[in-house]
Amino acid sequence: DLAGVINIFCGERATNCWLEEEWVQDCPRCRDRPMGEVLAEVLNTFAEGIHAAKPTAELMAWAYMMATSTESLPIAPMLEVMKGCRSDVIWLGNFEHGAQKTLCGRDVEIHEYSLSCLGPSGNFRDLAKAVRESGRQIYAKLQMGSSFEMSSIPYLPVPGIAYDKIALASQEGTTGTMLSWIIGGTPSPMLQTAGESV
Repeated sequence: DLAGVINIFCGERATNCWLEEEWVQDCPRCRDRPMGEVLAEVLNTFAEGIHAAKPTAELMAWAYMMATSTESLPIAPMLEVMKGCRSDVIWLGNFEHGAQKTLCGRDVEIHEYSLSCLGPSGNFRDLAKAVRESGRQIYAKLQMGSSFEMSSIPYLPVPGIAYDKIALASQEGTTGTMLSWIIGGTPSPMLQTAGESV
């Protein structure tokens, strides 16, 4: 009954030698190979295993460290990974990360999930465009119920924002969304609105 797997293939934990520059230098198999090639091989291997269990199961690839903000890494390394991946790998992109908003007269950059910033960020737009042009699918990664500005509450009752975010994601060609990760996963009007907006 496997529906799919989300693979955080670059970030948060050791998934491959290319997570750290110093690690890859210690690996005789990976140190002479480009990062994009190694990461694509990791994802393709996952996809083969997943489809051996269930051919219709989905593999969603999320490069947390590759598209966190405009001050971090650009999307170019992720595009190199995509080129080497199977066409059925679905790309999961952070919808707001790297976007700008004005707060108390000061411009700030969004580094995590934000309901007060509708998005999408420039990074997400660039990634979505590249994914569309390659004939692949992209999903928007959102925290829909709550927001890191107020992450300790079950949900923020702003269903209009939920609707607007889904509408904006659809304009970028997304074919799916991930609505919750670690905050705001409580059943709520926010998740209901997001579900009905698709």
